[in-house]
Amino acid sequence: MPYHRLQQKYAGEGLSLSRSVLCEGAHRCADLLAPIVEQMKRDVLAQDMLHTDDTTITIQKHNHAGRQTGRAWIYLDQEDRHVYEMTADRSRAGPEEVLKDYRGYIHADAYPGYNALFDSGGATEVACWAHVRRYFVEAQSSDPELSAEAVRRRASCTPSSPWPSGASWTRTPCARCARNSPRRCSPHCATGWP
Repeated sequence: MPYHRLQQKYAGEGLSLSRSVLCEGAHRCADLLAPIVEQMKRDVLAQDMLHTDDTTITIQKHNHAGRQTGRAWIYLDQEDRHVYEMTADRSRAGPEEVLKDYRGYIHADAYPGYNALFDSGGATEVACWAHVRRYFVEAQSSDPELSAEAVRRRASCTPSSPWPSGASWTRTPCARCARNSPRRCSPHCATGWP
């Protein structure tokens, strides 16, 4: 919750706290929790496969000097443990710093900022089926028959829900593809295509 809303909430309960006090409290909590967060990050990065993605966040600049769009990056392992890193922009520096020593499979979108991780021979790319499907659908205008076949075969490879209840990632198609095709999550069930 933003500090100005927390300030109002506390004031409604009879407690007068300035934003600077709220901010200092958050910083002190972050400092105290930092060793736990670092251990969580080590645990996630110790796994042989992880998912990563980013989403936009609004960052308030100092002294009410406006806002900027930052990024929240998630790193999620097979046991549903996850850690977040925040960056001021979408440059590749954020994920490169977190994943620089990672040697497992990374399931991610086609963001070019990950390429250096894969090209260096460290991590192995496992491409995202949702993004692949999008291009199959977009190809309908140029080759509707082949596009429809691609979408059908892709659907037969994946469950209707990306997170089947109680299923581990090792049973999901991308983990299966990762074991069979070390460079990308290839459509293993689509052999014999033209």
